[in-house]
Amino acid sequence: MPDLHGPVAGVAGPAGAPHYTSDQQHWVSGTVYLDGPQFRALLQSVDGSAAARAIVMHEFGHLVGLAHVPAQDQLMYESNIGQRGFGPGDKEGLRQLGLGPCFTG
Repeated sequence: MPDLHGPVAGVAGPAGAPHYTSDQQHWVSGTVYLDGPQFRALLQSVDGSAAARAIVMHEFGHLVGLAHVPAQDQLMYESNIGQRGFGPGDKEGLRQLGLGPCFTG
């Protein structure tokens, strides 16, 4: 995975179903890629399990449709600088995603 270079330990995103208008767009699948060697090293460090969990949570946020945010105290900030869980803004974004309509076919 070319995007997993340097300090990037994970990459993720949703995949949409075919649609004609933006109102019809909806996510039906997605992919998460994690850098195995980086995770192996991370898990051997102090606080490594919590840091690895935060990376996975961040990538799952992308998987369900969250984007990066400018607030450094949120897990969806573009770089992990010590966040270990979703912040209030992240949770609000997840709440708003959950309000979206369900598509049945």
